[in-house]
Amino acid sequence: MAKSILVPFLLIVILVTYFPLSQGIVFKLLNKNSSELLTIPYSYSLSSNINFVGRYTSGDIDCCKWVLANHGSLPIVSDYTGSLLLYSYMLDSIVGLASLDRGIPSYSCYVFIPSWELEKGRLTFGKAPGVRWTTSIPEEVYSLDIVYSSRGSVVYRIKEV
Repeated sequence: MAKSILVPFLLIVILVTYFPLSQGIVFKLLNKNSSELLTIPYSYSLSSNINFVGRYTSGDIDCCKWVLANHGSLPIVSDYTGSLLLYSYMLDSIVGLASLDRGIPSYSCYVFIPSWELEKGRLTFGKAPGVRWTTSIPEEVYSLDIVYSSRGSVVYRIKEV
């Protein structure tokens, strides 16, 4: 009789411990500001308002398709989340992708920034396996030439000086 009660009890204890720790409840209870260094995974329901969780808008997809169709031989520069979207639509084409983690490039290229980043004013980059970091969008980005935009997502063009 004791064994039949012990197994369900242990299962409940394990699940009650596992889910709060894996879903970000501890961060919420401690009021931890996790917007600078993001450890993956995050709960969609708990963290979608703070961190990008992979929900692209139709404007993001429009801009992604446009820049892939019109970039010619120029590289496309983006952050982590923009690059993931670009990779998902590249198919068999060969496209030079670069990251904005070292600032605005000095060479001719397109800069793709999805709507979440522009709305929050933050760019996301990979730091290590399972860890991301965010930083403010450099002010120079807003002075670049806009060549395409769709519902909050923007493609800029940098012309080599």
